[in-house]
Parts: sequence; C-alpha cells; structure tokens
Amino acid sequence: MTAREDNNLHAGTDIDLAVSLGDSDRVADCPDIWMDPEVKTQIELFAATDVSKELAGVLLGELVTEGATPLVRVCAAIEAKHTEAVHTSVKFTHATWDDINRVKDEKYPAMRIVGWFHTHPGFGIFLSRWDMFIQENFFNLPWQVAYVVDPVNKTNGFFRWENGKIAQVGREGPRAEPIDVVLPPTERPGRAFPWAAVLSGALNVGLAAALVYLVFLRPAEVRIVEKKVAANTPRGVTVTPPAKPDEQRMWRDYTVKPGDSLWMIAEMEYGDGSFLEAIRKLNNLDEQDRLYPGVRLKLPCNELASALCGKTIISTESNVANSGAGLQKEQKRQ
Repeated sequence: MTAREDNNLHAGTDIDLAVSLGDSDRVADCPDIWMDPEVKTQIELFAATDVSKELAGVLLGELVTEGATPLVRVCAAIEAKHTEAVHTSVKFTHATWDDINRVKDEKYPAMRIVGWFHTHPGFGIFLSRWDMFIQENFFNLPWQVAYVVDPVNKTNGFFRWENGKIAQVGREGPRAEPIDVVLPPTERPGRAFPWAAVLSGALNVGLAAALVYLVFLRPAEVRIVEKKVAANTPRGVTVTPPAKPDEQRMWRDYTVKPGDSLWMIAEMEYGDGSFLEAIRKLNNLDEQDRLYPGVRLKLPCNELASALCGKTIISTESNVANSGAGLQKEQKRQ
C-alpha cells in the first residue's frame, strides 16, 4: 500500500464513524494515508524557510476505520516552535508542546494528532535513530505516521507502523536498520577507495592523541619566580610566596540550572552552541541523555573544547565576558 493524495480511497466514508480515542490503540497498523494538498504545500513552504537546521511539526486529522484498511486523513499541520534544532536533529521542548496544544485547542479542537513531520535538508528521506526514538515514544499508536521532507532535493516520504515495525510507505524489500551517521551512506563497492572512512578514522585518532597529550603528556610550564627576602629574615632561610590559584585547569565544574540545555551552556561558555559536542564527549553523554537541575557537568577549557570538536573557538569580547560571568557566578554558588 502507498500514501494516497486523492479522495477516491474510502470515498463516501462518514468521518463521524471514526473510532473513539479509547479504541484507536486497537486499530490494526499498515493504514492507508491521505494528505490534503494544501497541507502538503504548507509543509513544503515551511521546510524551505530554513535549510540550515531541521524543522518539525505535528500532523492533525482523522482516523477512519470503515473498510478493510484503516485510513489516516491528514487535514492540517501545526509548525513546531521553540524547538532545540541543529542541522541533523530536532527536539520538541516543553514550550513546543505547550504551543502545539494551544493552537490545536483554538483552531482544530475536533481533530487528533495523527503523526508528525520534520525536514532533512539535503540528506534524503530516512529515519535516524533519534527520529526512531521520537516515533517509538511519542507517536507509537499503530496508525500514527511520520512525514519526512528534504527541501533541498525536493523529495518527501511517509513512514508508518507495519507489523509492529516502522517502515517507509511504498518501499519494497525489508526495512533498513536505522543508522547513527549524520548523512545516509553512499555505497559504491569496487568503484572508489573509501577516503571518507579513512579520513574520519584518522581524525578520531588525532583527536584522541591530542586529548591524551593535553591531559597527561604536556610538559609542566616552568616559571622563574623572583623571591624577595625580608631584611629581618635569618640567613639561610628562604621565603616562598603563596601559591597562586590553579589557572591551567582543563575544565571547570558547572551545576545545571532549570531551563538549561547543552546548546545554551556551550553558547554561554564558548560563544558557539555547536561546542556542546565537547561538553557531551567530556561527560560521556549521549544525544538522548537529558539534563536535570542540580547535575554537575565538566566544562572543558577553550583549548580542550577546540581539540574535542576539531575546530577553533573564536574569542570575542562577548563570549569572554559571558564565560567570566558564568565562572564567577558558579564560584559564588559553591
């Protein structure tokens, strides 16, 4: 079966006969899908507004069970706001769901959430492991669907539950396993040397070596300190000045506050939210891990953060001031 964009399927069906919310979880999976052309155009226009990151939203409509095969009718879409998004992932926050529920209650009180949509700008139609996590935990009823749009390549596709597993609608053959990489792999056996894999491995080895050097092998800095001896100090007695605070720590401790995210912390500390990867690697965090208030994180220094991310932090007066203010605030709290 495939997704349909015509009114012939289940023609004449009384939408009022759709099952109630209490019965919808007992409907068989593998539903047919119909999307209003105006909704499809709305999503395509929204997807094209920003191709630097993933955009998302929810699909609204009705479930029709009259007939041999259930039918999901997508009649409206709500664009997700206040998300935490980068080029390869998008996260629905509490503020996102609050806004979606508000719009649904105001404009579409009679409709139900039948699925969700999101964009893959420039890297094709598939569900990543993070997308699978969202589908399995938030859209896991047998008739709820996912719609993926690539606004760069002008492609799209539906995914639905089939026999308890997520599969792309209209795709022949067994379902491919979800992947962890950012872009879907392009396999060309016997045609070209896998330079990408070799370079990726070399980069990982280089980053690991840099981290080991910075933490364990870098020679200690030698300083010549002029010692002043007071006039009344007995001969042969050396006065050593008080030791200065350790200014060369490789990281500092940070206590998570309500509303914090790794992106916000990295933006405050380094002036660039993409350095959240450095914080994630130093603290052994996965993408699925959540931050809770009171949890203590290690924030790497600029040099270590640059080594972990493979790029240089651009120091500006703004991010230096933000970093200093954050450190002073944390020290006062401790």
